[in-house]
Amino acid sequence: MYSIEKTKLCDLLQLVPGRIALMSDCWTSMTTDGYISLTAHFVDHKWCLQKRILAFTSMPPPHNGASLAERVSGLLKQWGIDNKIVSITLDNSSSDDSMVDALKFDLNLMYDGDYFHFHCCAHIRNLIVQDGLKELDGVVVKVSDIVKYCKGSQAK
Repeated sequence: MYSIEKTKLCDLLQLVPGRIALMSDCWTSMTTDGYISLTAHFVDHKWCLQKRILAFTSMPPPHNGASLAERVSGLLKQWGIDNKIVSITLDNSSSDDSMVDALKFDLNLMYDGDYFHFHCCAHIRNLIVQDGLKELDGVVVKVSDIVKYCKGSQAK
């Protein structure tokens, strides 16, 4: 069944009239196993936005830019879409910059890859919220102490 569905998806990707945008993320499990996901986003021949998971697989160390680029490039070639990529969206990991540089060299990109790499807005927003919450930690503790004091005073 997997082979049949993979062949169908491969055929669909070959018929994409335009370019394909990618999203990728890497993470390490609590057992220190590394994983990578790769998702394709594209507009089909009926002008409907489509997204498909191309890979959710283990990523053995090292997790540096060169090995990540090699893995992503291999996946794109496996799917036969290495010449159809327009962009990739990633989080703000330090290894992402070197991965992007390696992929730019390896792929046939529009505009020499100037508009190839995008940062994930949700990840950036999450970082902003986390920083904001750190700033509020002291205030939350003080308000909590005041509420406890007031509740204690009312009980007497």
